[in-house]
Amino acid sequence: MVRKISTRFSGGFFAYNKQYIQNLPIMLPSDKNKEAIANQIITMVDKIDTLYKDVESHDSTEKELLNREAKVYEEKIDQLVYDLYDVGENERKIIENS
Repeated sequence: MVRKISTRFSGGFFAYNKQYIQNLPIMLPSDKNKEAIANQIITMVDKIDTLYKDVESHDSTEKELLNREAKVYEEKIDQLVYDLYDVGENERKIIENS
């Protein structure tokens, strides 16, 4: 969505100023189940952040393992986001194919 509404800079970067992100449809969880999903996402993002920081201090074999582990967490986060926003199977296919 940011790519559609934001300014593109040389090198393929996009602007993330307040004017571009203030109207993004970010859902805040309103019930306990959705709040639990949001907390799981936060925990996994923290794990990914730690893994990517650890990648810098390891050899190539360990880097590959850490990157794979981060990718697994990223895929789990995708599924949790679908659950958080009640995205159906048809919508998932559209999202993943775009």
